[in-house]
Amino acid sequence: LIVGGEVLSTKHINLVRSRCPGVRILNVYGPTENTTFSTFYPIERDFESDIPIGKPISNTTAYVVGKRGELLPKGIYGELVLGGDGVARSYLKLPEQTAEKFVPSPFAAGERLYRSGDIVRWLPDGNLEFLGRADTQVKIRGFRIELEEIRRKLTAHPSIKEAFVAARENEQRGKYLCAYVTVEGTLDKSAVRAYLKESLPEYMVPSYLKPLDSLPLTTNGKVDVRALPDISPDELAEGAYEAPGTPTEAKLAEIWQDVLGVSTIGIDDHFFEAGGNSLSLIKLLSRIKSAFGVALELHSLYKHPTIRLAAQYIVTEEYRRASEEDGIYLLNEQKEAHIFAFPPIAGLGIVYSELAQAIGSHSLYAFDFIESDDRIDRYVSLMTSKQQEGPYVLFGYSAGGNLAFEVAAELARRGLEVSDLILLDSYKFDNAVVRIQSADTANVYQDILEEAGTHPLYRKLFETGDFKDKVKHKIEAYSHYLNGLANDEVIGTNIHFIEAEKAGEAPRAENPAVVPIAWSDYTTKRYTRYQGFGKHGEMLAPGYLHSNAAVLTNILQQTRNITVV
Repeated sequence: LIVGGEVLSTKHINLVRSRCPGVRILNVYGPTENTTFSTFYPIERDFESDIPIGKPISNTTAYVVGKRGELLPKGIYGELVLGGDGVARSYLKLPEQTAEKFVPSPFAAGERLYRSGDIVRWLPDGNLEFLGRADTQVKIRGFRIELEEIRRKLTAHPSIKEAFVAARENEQRGKYLCAYVTVEGTLDKSAVRAYLKESLPEYMVPSYLKPLDSLPLTTNGKVDVRALPDISPDELAEGAYEAPGTPTEAKLAEIWQDVLGVSTIGIDDHFFEAGGNSLSLIKLLSRIKSAFGVALELHSLYKHPTIRLAAQYIVTEEYRRASEEDGIYLLNEQKEAHIFAFPPIAGLGIVYSELAQAIGSHSLYAFDFIESDDRIDRYVSLMTSKQQEGPYVLFGYSAGGNLAFEVAAELARRGLEVSDLILLDSYKFDNAVVRIQSADTANVYQDILEEAGTHPLYRKLFETGDFKDKVKHKIEAYSHYLNGLANDEVIGTNIHFIEAEKAGEAPRAENPAVVPIAWSDYTTKRYTRYQGFGKHGEMLAPGYLHSNAAVLTNILQQTRNITVV
């Protein structure tokens, strides 16, 4: 039985296998432009989801490439490009479309390739897994999201029969995801969310779930998007509702409803799961200060993400007893493995919040710049409070990489292993280099203000006077520290250097290779360079962050031998 043309329904394939045990089933994939069949996969067991499309058939080649045509490693999604004897010559009398889709191969001389427009990835066993069409991607808060991947995860849930995922937008919340589903029995929204979060990052979990009796279809059997009902802002993808019980909770609920654009929210609804993001978080904290006179730290909502917890935090006046620097905070969910991130020159670890959400394998703990002279000892103490023993993985962007190097050296002096140091376009400091003169601190601050225009998180920060003054103070203290810094020790740590694109230069092929630059002389272990995306100031900005997060994820997967979902 040869099955192709659409993504397979695992429920039906499993049913055929149980009813017809003597039948061999092949899942075949391929566009007409490559003579219909390009890959095949023999189905020899039951699947819960994601039946692979297999390996190339004889005389056919398959490549998974990034947006610039570079080869991608196993586990990273990219466009499937096909070659071999089956590739057609052209589209009849359509030269522009032919030139776009049929291209010369950069991998084999004389080979012609067809760009399928399908998104796939290589699995560890050498088979291909199909995700969806490139034109079904959406971008929300800088992250590229595959709607088909979310739909397939939903339909694999035992209580969900059908699902359709769409991106919606409103003035208060910007873009967000909502899912329409048909179910067997009652829909438990909390249970479905928990199920999705087991295998998807937070930004891919729909904010809304809408149960329907059936999905509306067009005459050719596709979901009729225009016929889907509107979703009320109150249909949060959460479970039981509990109303505010105290005046503080009631006032917080009023603020949250206005910031999130909903008319009802329970005291146990999670701010970020209810549609909040870094930008609305800043607005929320500003509103809380106006209402309660409490200047909460940026990271406080990560520790107190519900109205119940936030109200307790305020009324117990914990904020009055907290130190100026809370020290360390978790920007995503708790995982078995950790990565510790040191801030760039602006001095705030909160800039890694979107990056943290894109990492599925590690907890990302971020630091602010500590202004006291015992900062290195304090960083080590904070790290060991979260992870008592090595090996440790450290990360830093720009100046944060130099700070991370110093912490790695101190950990080594104490006999604690640092397995990997990951530097995002961070260059070595030494005594022969003039860095940031104290007299030029104002210029540095002005440069960061200009750079903020490319990053919405920074832009929102500087709209609030308190944050603007705090960042300026951090820059001054950080600059003074960097002026006296020389990264001159040799450490026994693998160093991974992710390099920004250079102005006026095309990015190099993404082929991690040992390159003899300064950092390579300061480790007794492996030094590896990776091509990153965007110029230096753009690497964490929307449009580049997701690509750089994929590079980081790949490094983490290789160094820790972790299977990343």
